[in-house]
Amino acid sequence: MSANKEKFVQALKTLHEYLDSPIREPRDVAGILQGFAFTFELAWRAVQDDIAAKGYAQRGPRPSLQAGLEAGLIPVHDAEVWAEMVESRNLVAHAYRPEWAITLVEKIRVQFLPALENLKQKLSDQAGDSAGATVP
Repeated sequence: MSANKEKFVQALKTLHEYLDSPIREPRDVAGILQGFAFTFELAWRAVQDDIAAKGYAQRGPRPSLQAGLEAGLIPVHDAEVWAEMVESRNLVAHAYRPEWAITLVEKIRVQFLPALENLKQKLSDQAGDSAGATVP
């Protein structure tokens, strides 16, 4: 397993812990949002590593996630959720506004976490496949 995959799995575990804890203060919300941003960053980097091993040359979040979709690493039913994750991560990083923070926390809990778990499972399933498919 690549370093990015290992870090992604750990970040996802931490994000679960943050979401399982009660929100008592604004810093709890900020922690969840930052945890999501870290987890997302490591997720797309893990996808990038995986697709590079299959012969894809895409770099960066959007191209790597699109290639991950094409390679079957990201299920088609999760494509829109991943697009929303890109936008939400950008909002957290560049345009944080407290008025939508709680709404985003719920979106992370209900929509993003399952898609991140799907990716974790797919990466785990492929870890045992040493032959791996390559781009034609």
